[in-house]
Amino acid sequence: MKELDDLSEKLHLCDIKPDNFGLRDNGEVTLIDTDCALFEENLLMQFNHTNCTSHDDCDFFDCRGFCDTKTNKCLQERTNNNMQAVCEDVFVGYFPKMPTGLLRDPPGSIKVELFKLLQECSSPEVETDRQGVRQRVQPHTIKNLQELLHKSIGEQ
Repeated sequence: MKELDDLSEKLHLCDIKPDNFGLRDNGEVTLIDTDCALFEENLLMQFNHTNCTSHDDCDFFDCRGFCDTKTNKCLQERTNNNMQAVCEDVFVGYFPKMPTGLLRDPPGSIKVELFKLLQECSSPEVETDRQGVRQRVQPHTIKNLQELLHKSIGEQ
Protein backbone atom coordinates (compact mmCIF):
# COMPACT_ATOMS: atom_id res chain seq x y z
CA MET A 1 0.00 0.00 0.00
CA LYS A 2 2.94 2.32 0.60
CA GLU A 3 3.69 2.36 -3.13
CA LEU A 4 0.28 3.94 -3.77
CA ASP A 5 1.28 6.94 -1.66
CA ASP A 6 4.58 7.44 -3.54
CA LEU A 7 2.91 8.46 -6.83
CA SER A 8 2.89 12.12 -7.93
CA GLU A 9 -0.78 12.23 -6.90
CA LYS A 10 -2.24 9.93 -4.25
CA LEU A 11 -4.20 6.98 -5.68
CA HIS A 12 -7.34 6.03 -3.77
CA LEU A 13 -8.76 2.52 -4.01
CA CYS A 14 -12.49 2.92 -3.60
CA ASP A 15 -13.66 -0.62 -4.35
CA ILE A 16 -11.74 -2.93 -2.07
CA LYS A 17 -12.52 -6.63 -2.21
CA PRO A 18 -10.42 -9.77 -2.50
CA ASP A 19 -11.43 -10.32 -6.13
CA ASN A 20 -9.74 -7.04 -7.13
CA PHE A 21 -6.30 -8.32 -6.18
CA GLY A 22 -4.11 -10.99 -7.72
CA LEU A 23 -0.89 -12.73 -6.82
CA ARG A 24 2.13 -12.60 -9.13
CA ASP A 25 4.49 -15.52 -9.61
CA ASN A 26 7.02 -13.83 -7.30
CA GLY A 27 4.45 -13.59 -4.47
CA GLU A 28 3.69 -9.88 -4.85
CA VAL A 29 0.09 -8.75 -4.60
CA THR A 30 -1.15 -6.70 -7.55
CA LEU A 31 -4.32 -4.83 -8.45
CA ILE A 32 -6.28 -6.52 -11.21
CA ASP A 33 -9.47 -4.42 -11.18
CA THR A 34 -8.94 -0.68 -10.99
CA ASP A 35 -12.27 0.67 -12.21
CA CYS A 36 -12.79 2.48 -8.89
CA ALA A 37 -9.20 3.58 -8.36
CA LEU A 38 -9.11 7.35 -8.47
CA PHE A 39 -6.37 9.92 -8.17
CA GLU A 40 -6.83 12.51 -5.42
CA GLU A 41 -8.28 15.27 -7.62
CA ASN A 42 -10.88 12.95 -9.16
CA LEU A 43 -11.91 11.52 -5.79
CA LEU A 44 -12.35 14.96 -4.27
CA MET A 45 -14.64 15.86 -7.18
CA GLN A 46 -16.72 12.75 -6.34
CA PHE A 47 -17.15 14.10 -2.80
CA ASN A 48 -18.39 17.42 -4.16
CA HIS A 49 -22.08 16.53 -3.78
CA THR A 50 -24.48 19.36 -3.14
CA ASN A 51 -26.59 17.85 -0.36
CA CYS A 52 -26.06 15.39 2.48
CA THR A 53 -27.66 14.63 5.80
CA SER A 54 -25.17 12.02 7.01
CA HIS A 55 -21.57 11.03 6.37
CA ASP A 56 -22.74 7.96 4.44
CA ASP A 57 -24.26 10.27 1.82
CA CYS A 58 -20.74 11.44 1.00
CA ASP A 59 -19.15 7.99 0.59
CA PHE A 60 -17.86 6.84 -2.77
CA PHE A 61 -17.86 3.06 -2.35
CA ASP A 62 -15.07 2.29 0.19
CA CYS A 63 -13.75 5.86 0.16
CA ARG A 64 -15.51 7.46 3.12
CA GLY A 65 -16.54 11.08 2.94
CA PHE A 66 -17.51 13.74 5.46
CA CYS A 67 -20.83 15.60 5.65
CA ASP A 68 -20.80 19.05 7.16
CA THR A 69 -24.18 18.81 8.85
CA LYS A 70 -24.28 22.56 9.46
CA THR A 71 -24.27 23.29 5.71
CA ASN A 72 -25.52 19.85 4.54
CA LYS A 73 -22.64 19.71 2.05
CA CYS A 74 -20.00 17.02 1.56
CA LEU A 75 -16.50 18.26 2.18
CA GLN A 76 -13.82 17.40 -0.34
CA GLU A 77 -12.00 15.10 2.03
CA ARG A 78 -11.57 11.37 2.52
CA THR A 79 -11.91 10.28 6.15
CA ASN A 80 -10.40 6.79 5.80
CA ASN A 81 -7.45 5.48 3.80
CA ASN A 82 -6.56 2.56 1.52
CA MET A 83 -5.05 0.40 4.25
CA GLN A 84 -8.08 0.83 6.45
CA ALA A 85 -10.36 -0.32 3.62
CA VAL A 86 -8.10 -3.35 3.01
CA CYS A 87 -8.22 -4.25 6.72
CA GLU A 88 -11.99 -3.93 6.79
CA ASP A 89 -12.94 -5.60 3.51
CA VAL A 90 -10.10 -8.04 2.79
CA PHE A 91 -8.46 -9.00 6.08
CA VAL A 92 -11.57 -8.93 8.32
CA GLY A 93 -14.23 -9.43 5.65
CA TYR A 94 -17.61 -7.97 4.97
CA PHE A 95 -19.25 -9.22 8.16
CA PRO A 96 -17.21 -8.06 11.20
CA LYS A 97 -19.29 -10.09 13.69
CA MET A 98 -18.53 -13.21 11.66
CA PRO A 99 -15.10 -12.75 10.04
CA THR A 100 -15.04 -13.93 6.43
CA GLY A 101 -11.80 -12.24 5.38
CA LEU A 102 -8.38 -13.45 4.43
CA LEU A 103 -7.17 -13.42 8.07
CA ARG A 104 -10.27 -15.01 9.61
CA ASP A 105 -8.51 -18.13 10.88
CA PRO A 106 -5.04 -17.17 12.17
CA PRO A 107 -2.71 -19.40 14.18
CA GLY A 108 -3.68 -19.50 17.85
CA SER A 109 -0.37 -17.92 18.89
CA ILE A 110 -1.30 -14.59 17.26
CA LYS A 111 -5.10 -14.74 17.20
CA VAL A 112 -5.87 -12.33 20.06
CA GLU A 113 -3.23 -9.78 19.07
CA LEU A 114 -4.15 -10.02 15.38
CA PHE A 115 -7.87 -9.46 15.98
CA LYS A 116 -7.03 -6.46 18.20
CA LEU A 117 -4.82 -4.95 15.48
CA LEU A 118 -7.40 -5.65 12.77
CA GLN A 119 -10.02 -3.86 14.87
CA GLU A 120 -7.66 -0.88 15.31
CA CYS A 121 -6.94 -0.95 11.58
CA SER A 122 -10.51 -1.23 10.32
CA SER A 123 -12.22 0.98 12.93
CA PRO A 124 -9.66 3.18 14.66
CA GLU A 125 -10.71 5.16 17.70
CA VAL A 126 -8.96 8.49 17.48
CA GLU A 127 -9.80 11.47 19.69
CA THR A 128 -11.43 14.09 17.47
CA ASP A 129 -14.05 16.78 17.54
CA ARG A 130 -15.76 15.05 14.62
CA GLN A 131 -18.13 12.67 16.35
CA GLY A 132 -19.29 9.64 14.38
CA VAL A 133 -16.73 10.05 11.60
CA ARG A 134 -14.39 7.20 10.79
CA GLN A 135 -10.76 8.18 11.23
CA ARG A 136 -7.70 7.04 9.30
CA VAL A 137 -5.75 4.06 10.56
CA GLN A 138 -2.61 5.19 12.36
CA PRO A 139 0.84 4.31 10.94
CA HIS A 140 1.89 2.52 14.15
CA THR A 141 -1.07 0.14 13.79
CA ILE A 142 -0.03 -0.77 10.24
CA LYS A 143 3.58 -1.27 11.39
CA ASN A 144 2.48 -3.50 14.29
CA LEU A 145 0.23 -5.52 11.96
CA GLN A 146 3.07 -6.03 9.46
CA GLU A 147 5.48 -7.08 12.22
CA LEU A 148 3.00 -9.56 13.69
CA LEU A 149 2.28 -11.15 10.31
CA HIS A 150 6.00 -11.39 9.45
CA LYS A 151 6.70 -12.90 12.88
CA SER A 152 3.94 -15.49 12.44
CA ILE A 153 5.30 -16.52 9.04
CA GLY A 154 8.72 -17.04 10.61
CA GLU A 155 7.22 -19.33 13.27
CA GLN A 156 5.88 -21.81 10.74
